[in-house]
Amino acid sequence: MSLTGHIAQPLCIVGTGGFAREVLFIAESLGYREIVCCAKGSTGPKTSLAGWPVIYDAELREKLDYYQIIVAIGDPSVRALAVSSLGDSARFQTLVHPNAVVGPRVSLGEGTIVTAGCVLTCDVEVGAHVHINLRVSIGHDALIRDFCTLSPGVSVSGNVTLESGVYVGTNACLREGLTVCARSVLGMGSVLTRSIDEAAVWVGNPARFFKELGG
Repeated sequence: MSLTGHIAQPLCIVGTGGFAREVLFIAESLGYREIVCCAKGSTGPKTSLAGWPVIYDAELREKLDYYQIIVAIGDPSVRALAVSSLGDSARFQTLVHPNAVVGPRVSLGEGTIVTAGCVLTCDVEVGAHVHINLRVSIGHDALIRDFCTLSPGVSVSGNVTLESGVYVGTNACLREGLTVCARSVLGMGSVLTRSIDEAAVWVGNPARFFKELGG
């Protein structure tokens, strides 16, 4: 059911997994009337997702000038590759669920997704293609750079900087004033009390080095 009226602009959601269905929920709540989802490859057996039609990469590339695009792929590095593969002619949309609270001095980059129950307070800068999942809170003067993923229930305190491609797990907390270097992973439920300057997996309370990326 639409919460904000009807949007005639056609929308293509790149991805057909669980998060793509959550993005469909946002698009439906905003009132989009024409939505397709895009699966990887040239052809395939999947024809619909949650009642909306599925197209494949080849068809999307033929209609890049027709759709506004949102990339609903959770992994930051895979999402970045998908965005890059679409080229400079792709037109990316930014989606904010009607129940999210986004302050008037918050900037959101293209392709960014803000889901239901989130609160972004004041003087927050969010880059492009960032995923801000359910019930995330982001405090004053935070900087969230491109392709970050904030999982459900994450709490980001004021003056925190997340460099590009950071992944923060469910219910993790970040103390005020910290910087997390690019591509870092903070495990679910972790409590970060100091800045991270090495791209690796960090877990625990307080969060400590766990393993190298890909290990």
